[in-house]
Amino acid sequence: MTRQRGFTMIELIVVLIVIGIVAVVAVVRFAMLDSFSEVAYSNEIKSVLSYARKVSVARRRHVCVTFDAQSAAQLRAEVSAPENHAGNCSGYPALSTPSGASGLVPPRDVTISSPALPFSVEFNSDGRPVAAQTIVLTNGNTAATATITLEQESGYAH
Repeated sequence: MTRQRGFTMIELIVVLIVIGIVAVVAVVRFAMLDSFSEVAYSNEIKSVLSYARKVSVARRRHVCVTFDAQSAAQLRAEVSAPENHAGNCSGYPALSTPSGASGLVPPRDVTISSPALPFSVEFNSDGRPVAAQTIVLTNGNTAATATITLEQESGYAH
């Protein structure tokens, strides 16, 4: 008698069940990706704020991070000496972020809900922010929020 090659019915059913379980878990994970977008954007903003503080100390110039009406962030640095500071960030030339981008674009459905847009965060030539700041990001899909706090004396963003 020749030996038959192939799989038994039980083996095929078990494989189909395992594939079904993996597929369900994967679909649920992909659906949850939107729930983390405000956290990811807040981490990007923290990185840009930290970089702006470092640039202000290294260059001994005022540096601003401006947020426009679409919640996008732009890094700007003063060209003239600190004693000639005009107090307006909009005239500063733009800098690139450490990743080489000209600014940050928020993920879909993530907006800054506080403070009112547009606004800017300014660091003086010592790397200290001109004012303490709390930035609240809101995810429009899940209503989840992420908060960024900028400390007045140290410029630490957390």
